[in-house]
Amino acid sequence: MLQVRKNSFFEKLTDILLALFLILNCQSMYQNSYNVNYHIYEITLFLIITSMIIKFLKYPIDLLEINKLSVFSLLYFIVAVITLVVSVSSTDFLSFSARFLIAPFILLYFVPICDTKNKIQLLLYFVKWVCIITVVSIFFYVMGTTMNLIHPTGTFIYKWGNVNIAQSFYNIYFGNVQYTSGGILKGLDFRNTAIFVEGPMYAAVLDLALYFLFVFKTYFKNFKICLVILWLGIITSNSTAAILIGILVVFLFIKNSTAFKKVQKIIIIPVAILLIWLIFDLLNKKMGNFNQTSSFGIRLDDYIAGFRAWLARPMFGWGYNNLSGINIYRNNLSNGGYSNSILAILNAGGLVFGSLYFIPIIYALFSKINKQIELALLYFFLLALILFYTSYINFFIWALLIDRKFWLELKKKSTKRN
Repeated sequence: MLQVRKNSFFEKLTDILLALFLILNCQSMYQNSYNVNYHIYEITLFLIITSMIIKFLKYPIDLLEINKLSVFSLLYFIVAVITLVVSVSSTDFLSFSARFLIAPFILLYFVPICDTKNKIQLLLYFVKWVCIITVVSIFFYVMGTTMNLIHPTGTFIYKWGNVNIAQSFYNIYFGNVQYTSGGILKGLDFRNTAIFVEGPMYAAVLDLALYFLFVFKTYFKNFKICLVILWLGIITSNSTAAILIGILVVFLFIKNSTAFKKVQKIIIIPVAILLIWLIFDLLNKKMGNFNQTSSFGIRLDDYIAGFRAWLARPMFGWGYNNLSGINIYRNNLSNGGYSNSILAILNAGGLVFGSLYFIPIIYALFSKINKQIELALLYFFLLALILFYTSYINFFIWALLIDRKFWLELKKKSTKRN
């Protein structure tokens, strides 16, 4: 097992905060606050640069990887600046700069500067923060949102498509954000969205944390406790897709274990029944209850409208935060948001801007297929589902996929363990 590096207090504190703000960048309430700017993008960029400087001064740098990334980073920066000048309004100038010009810094941080031991430590913090957020959310979800034994301390105004108002519990949990609309929590009014704008966003973070929990299982003294916490979060998020993805992640990691082989004959029938019910519920909820205002109806309308809008301006898109082109093709005019990362990128900057994300990911995928790095392929599958199902543009997740050295070292560690 790779030993996690013992860092100085300041370096450790920086990485702990960075892990938290990487989570807050996953469409959290604070990120989408309507009347208060929490500067989530800007603080994240500051923490990345600070951590990068610390590691640059303290650890050896992989100059070969820097040379490989320099051309791509320069190209990305030029295209991003052109998009900034041409397609970004003055009111969105700062948020676009902090959100999209951050990518070269993240690439430099995660690939040549931050070594594998530091990356593992950051991902451990990521999982621990998700567990803390989940414990807090489950407490307030059960005692507040569901049982009404604890009352909200205020309200929180946020913009997710339209301007909405959520119940605030000390600003560390937000209730009454999204209705259950059937699913495993059928019968309850609301699903658990924790600190995020909707259940699928929260579920995406939980599935990623579940994946990293299994990848770095040997680093967690309280692995079983973390596993239970994350599953409680996934279940209360009421995302059938997230539950299915979570079951798949768990199965792929335990299928060769001795413990699983001992009990597989006992659990195969109950698990099969559960999977059939979940799939049936998913199809029933998405198709049987389909209408233009249902969750599936809104997402399908997003996909169709987004695709048609992109075809109208395929090269340069419609501009950052400009949904006017998409709205032209909507059937549901009351839907003011957007829920698909891939088409969101294409409509913001067309193929010119989108190619900077898709080409490296496709290259990374085929390079990992050639090297048979199963962990990275599972990660790619998980990332692809998240990008398709949510509006989840997070460069930390993106940069990790294309980090060749990280996955090769994990493969070596996994081979030695087996």
